[in-house]
Amino acid sequence: MSASSSGEEKVTWVGYLAFVLTIVFFSGFFAKSTEWWRVLDFTVLNGSFGPVNGALTFRGEGGTGAKDGFLFALELAPSVILSLGIIAVTEGLGGLRAAQQVMTPILRPLLGVPGVCSLALIANLQNTDAAAGMTKELTDEGAITDRERAIFATFQTSGSAIITNYFSSGAALFTFITVPIVVFRRKKMIAQPRKNIMDMFIDGARRGFTIATTSLLPNVVMAFVIIQALKVTGLLDIVGNICEPIMALWGLPGAAATVLLASVMSMGGGVGVCASLVAAGTLNGHDATVLLPAIYLMGNPVQNTGRCLGTAGVNPKYYPHIITVCVINALLSICPETDLAGAVVCPGFIDQHVHLIGGGGEAGPHTRTPEVRLSALVAAGITSVVGLLGTDGVTRHPESLLAKTRALEHEGISAWMLTGAYGLPSPTITGSIEKDVALIDKIIGVKCAISDHRSSAPADDQLANMAAQSRVGGLLGAKAGISVFHLGNSPKLLEPLLNILNNADVPRTKLLPTHVNRDQALFLAALDYARDGGYIDITTSISEPIDAATAIATAREAQVPFNRLTLSSDGNGSQPNFDANGNLVGIGVAGFESLPQTLQQLVSRYHLPLEEALLPFTRNVAEFLGLEHKGRLAPGCDADFLVLTDDLKIREVWAKGRQMVCEGAACVKGTFE
Repeated sequence: MSASSSGEEKVTWVGYLAFVLTIVFFSGFFAKSTEWWRVLDFTVLNGSFGPVNGALTFRGEGGTGAKDGFLFALELAPSVILSLGIIAVTEGLGGLRAAQQVMTPILRPLLGVPGVCSLALIANLQNTDAAAGMTKELTDEGAITDRERAIFATFQTSGSAIITNYFSSGAALFTFITVPIVVFRRKKMIAQPRKNIMDMFIDGARRGFTIATTSLLPNVVMAFVIIQALKVTGLLDIVGNICEPIMALWGLPGAAATVLLASVMSMGGGVGVCASLVAAGTLNGHDATVLLPAIYLMGNPVQNTGRCLGTAGVNPKYYPHIITVCVINALLSICPETDLAGAVVCPGFIDQHVHLIGGGGEAGPHTRTPEVRLSALVAAGITSVVGLLGTDGVTRHPESLLAKTRALEHEGISAWMLTGAYGLPSPTITGSIEKDVALIDKIIGVKCAISDHRSSAPADDQLANMAAQSRVGGLLGAKAGISVFHLGNSPKLLEPLLNILNNADVPRTKLLPTHVNRDQALFLAALDYARDGGYIDITTSISEPIDAATAIATAREAQVPFNRLTLSSDGNGSQPNFDANGNLVGIGVAGFESLPQTLQQLVSRYHLPLEEALLPFTRNVAEFLGLEHKGRLAPGCDADFLVLTDDLKIREVWAKGRQMVCEGAACVKGTFE
């Protein structure tokens, strides 16, 4: 088992330099650079396809099954060819020998087996069959015991040919994963005739082409066929629904279970299934990144029981234990872990006033605002959202809003909605406000407009009946049963809302006036309403005459109970500007960035303690909406939280235990983003 020292080449400075440059090349350090050193990045040299029908791909859209899988695999082939070409150059320059020198002293003590196993250990990084044969030879020669063989074979099975598989089947996910591509690789370092760099690259590229066509392509096609069959039969949805509670423990959708099941049969199959689900939008790049180590560590036990354990001569009584270790390793590898020591962590924002399917339309069909995107919500720190309709209750419908609400829930955040729109009678799904709230899980209340020329000028008894239906529906459905009132600039101010209290017995705490900072007189009336025990909602996207931070600070100074103040964005809604005669003179669209900006202003400009400044974004909203599991960081609450920088900018967002934003940018996006 020992290699002749005369056949070994010494590692020179060139080898160490090649080793370091290879790490840099695959790390992504220079991917976003605009300077010449971008040439030292894998993704830059890998490039992209030119546009075909407007898309940067030659696959087209809407493909399925084997044909779509074949074209998808062809798209991935250049990545394999390039990566193995670069590795061949690194090997030829001595970089892999340098990797051995650096890594062997680190790896050798970790397994609890003699150092004589190091060659088999290194060999296993590339070739499981060769390593298994070396392990058997070590046992036959008495270098390791039967127990040590079982321990070592467990490692070999769970980490079988990790480097080779990483660059062959694993390359199918290189374009999706969200972490740097870093690798070490080792062969038996026997001196080889010198070649120039071009020859080295071409040799490696040939190996890459062979792997791409004989391994990657068949595995991906097989995976696409499997996924197509599961979709056609409905089994993919069934597996996803059954496994969703289990996979949620790791912040993954239920369909991710099919990747792990495929990995039991074949590592390449697991990668292919993962790639096909990402291509279909069922999984995203973050999910693929989390699953990739699990695919490798699962060790495709169906194949390796014979190839690795049988070749190494492991006693069959150890097989169940070794396979169990593989499964445990795979599951442990996908456990999300983040170091938040010293970080500013707070509950995720609950935005209770968002036009999820768009708003506007006050100047004609071309002024209808578009649907909201998941990434826009999470980038602003929103982990829970309540959708509603606005002026347009004609071309927009509660049914469409319900579909969008469910879509956002599927994509990773918590979402609810209000039935109704500006006008009365309220547009509903069941024909009744009370039934909508009582029977439809996502509907927690109703909305209408008052004191606005765009309202339906509802009578007092109409408003009272609307609020009463929502209240009773909430009681029957164990929900908040709230009524939200859009307020305009009418001099009536809160009069229609106060008349409800005179004409019905609906509790004041179930009636929420919103946009109360759009007018000075309206704001003062709202402060009185809150002092009397009601909630008021301040809109962060309104900057005049009273911006949201000033409104909160003013209410606080006016001794308004702080737990009665809430903030919302009115995001994705239109921001029309009317003149004194009611003519539209301008229109815009509200964004979501005003939420974190308002938090920053409350702390920096008005010097509120952060824990107090957060309440109108989190706990106060949760209490009004009746969401006991939201708005707090406490045992039993949902894992919705933000990680903030020292200047209170959003660094990370986690929703239901799944990371949605990393380093200020959305790492999970909607289905069609």
